[in-house]
Amino acid sequence: MLGINYLAVVVAAVAALAASSVWYMVFGKALMELLGTDPGATVDIRKVPAWKKLAEFVRGFVVAYVLARFVVLLGVAGLIGALRLGFWTGVDYFSPMSHE
Repeated sequence: MLGINYLAVVVAAVAALAASSVWYMVFGKALMELLGTDPGATVDIRKVPAWKKLAEFVRGFVVAYVLARFVVLLGVAGLIGALRLGFWTGVDYFSPMSHE
């Protein structure tokens, strides 16, 4: 039985944090414009406290670890297995009822 590659989990968490940072650098201004002038709705994303960045990294690490556990426990191997796992883990996210 294969084990979890912890280096890959850490790399995935770092990549998730980097992707999130890039997303807000590219779309942050547009998001703030869409939210309007309500001071409670907008946050200056350039002034995010370090603890929030750490919390986001920990969240990404937990998600990557849980997904790695699924891969190991379900014996996912190959492209088709990865696509199936991706589909089933994304079903709830994309369902209309999950965002109410």
